[in-house]
Amino acid sequence: TKYYLRSREQNESLGLSQQEEDASTLMREEGVHFNDLCSNCHFPGQTLMCVTDIPHFKEVIIMSFNCERCGYKSNEVKGG
Repeated sequence: TKYYLRSREQNESLGLSQQEEDASTLMREEGVHFNDLCSNCHFPGQTLMCVTDIPHFKEVIIMSFNCERCGYKSNEVKGG
């Protein structure tokens, strides 16, 4: 497998933008919040998702949901 580096102009001509790369970097550093429903009481809440790299293992996605209404908590770790 060979990998080639492209210039910014080449990426733009292919429809690849710097913003996509910036968004993935932002998710790694800060995490992302998105609206979700509680699986227990179906009350609206927020899920927090963060991508992190575990040394000598691999990249993982950590997701957490806490319901303010019923107190339900859900945490998931998935391989990225």
